[in-house]
Amino acid sequence: MNIIKRIKEINDNIIFRNRFKKYMTQVKSQLTCNATERYKDHFITYTYSNEEIDSNTAYFKHCFKSNLSSYKALLFLSDYIEENILSDNKRLN
Repeated sequence: MNIIKRIKEINDNIIFRNRFKKYMTQVKSQLTCNATERYKDHFITYTYSNEEIDSNTAYFKHCFKSNLSSYKALLFLSDYIEENILSDNKRLN
């Protein structure tokens, strides 16, 4: 592999990780457990735990890559979780 291509790949990965980290910070700031009182007074918050968010990182990466806002990603998270539970139940039966 060309060294310049490899450097670009590494740089792109670093940029992605930094942007995704900022995205996840935005996601977690909208959780009831993390939001400030002022934020809670003006905006909707979600009752997911930090652990629930962390255990669905693949979902949030997909949302991030699809340019879905952190708000919408949280809005549709319950559908994603429910879909995965239904899929798991079908595989078990």
